Amino acid sequence: DGAYWGGGSKLGVDFSRFNQKNAVLPGEYDAEVRVNNVLKGNVRLRFADNDETQRAELCLTPALQEMLDLEKSAIKQQGEEDSCVWAKYAIPDAVFTYQTGE
Repeated sequence: DGAYWGGGSKLGVDFSRFNQKNAVLPGEYDAEVRVNNVLKGNVRLRFADNDETQRAELCLTPALQEMLDLEKSAIKQQGEEDSCVWAKYAIPDAVFTYQTGE
């Protein structure tokens, strides 16, 4: 809540991104990847701004696809080759959770 920060909106600071649970800023983050609580390894995750949801969302990078043993033919591609392939749209039945504090 911007009010908590002493009028952040008056200062031109937009806190709306952090009103959502588990918000993350766009960028790349080194992370431990687990599938069904089984450690798969460490990988650099990429989060990019999704104009549709107004949040940073997980991109399904080639490194992450490989770690998850995903076949390229099973991934629903969107956009250009170098654009972000949104993980939640590419694998709609999967649940992706990113915990920044652990």
